[in-house]
Amino acid sequence: MDDSERDLLNLLDIPLSVLELHAGQLVYTLVNDAACRALGLDHAVFQGKCAHDVYPGRYGQFVYQRHVTAMNTGEKSEFEITLPVNGIRRRFLTTLLPRYHEGRFIHLIGSLREISAEHAIRTLRFDSRELTGEIEQFTHGAAHDLRGSMQNVQSIASRLRENFQDLGDGKIELIDMLETVASKSLGLINDVLNQASEHRTKIPSEASDFSLRALCQDILLQADPSARHKAQITDTRIYADIDVNQIILKNLIENSIRHSKKSATRLTVTAHAISDNFYQLIVADNGEGFSDFSSLFLDNTIYKTDSGTLSLAGIRRLVTTRGGVIEAENTEEGAVVKTTLPGRIRLQTSM
Repeated sequence: MDDSERDLLNLLDIPLSVLELHAGQLVYTLVNDAACRALGLDHAVFQGKCAHDVYPGRYGQFVYQRHVTAMNTGEKSEFEITLPVNGIRRRFLTTLLPRYHEGRFIHLIGSLREISAEHAIRTLRFDSRELTGEIEQFTHGAAHDLRGSMQNVQSIASRLRENFQDLGDGKIELIDMLETVASKSLGLINDVLNQASEHRTKIPSEASDFSLRALCQDILLQADPSARHKAQITDTRIYADIDVNQIILKNLIENSIRHSKKSATRLTVTAHAISDNFYQLIVADNGEGFSDFSSLFLDNTIYKTDSGTLSLAGIRRLVTTRGGVIEAENTEEGAVVKTTLPGRIRLQTSM
């Protein structure tokens, strides 16, 4: 790339970078002014360096891996990543476009767009959907319990009427009133139950195709940016609700790292098909295991703890409301959590 092309790219307000192959490695040969401003870094930080030299720990490993994949496939690709910029976490969408000439790789062009606000809105939308589901679940359960109690009231009123001697003191009218109130209340309760059941069946399934490895790598960027812990993840493509998978995996991975007493925890994340419409996620670690199975699934709420993560009970609610199953067990090496969810395995290669 000559000086005139460099000057032209620096005039653009779109964050752009160019990488070329030197000594078998993809290195930055140009990062324009807009990209430096967006990332809070100087040109000298990038020049002639690989992504894993620029960004610390897992950040660099993740970005460089995406660079190599784009070069090898020769196809345009996109990925999201959260990077620390001047001490603030900011979410970016990166687009990679490899250029070839007569079958020979020329360079890789990358563009950057900040999507922090969009990412926050997506997260809030999902949290709102889950909270709405919690309220609907509570309403359904409360109405179901009230229906049983009101049916008992109706039955008691009917039994009082049997062989009742009307003395003209107004008691028969009270029984009539009791039956009327019970009957109308049952009608209202049944309407609530029908409405709640109908709404729950209309919750849309926001399924999409995603990479299990890329999703877990993104989670590990935040949970273990220095790459202190080791993770083996199957290269699996899944068609399912990515938001649900992200929350489940985020909580399981973060909890494994947070509660481990080892300096370097070993994590394994795999997925395999159970049937045409269900698959199983398996997250295993070599940590301390679960100390008290009796309390793991007692709480039925999904609300976050002070640490920002869900309890296994919260994850269980997330899973069971979608027709799935979650199991936890201790092994000789540590702990395993198996989560069965609706969706399909698209492609599976290796660890």
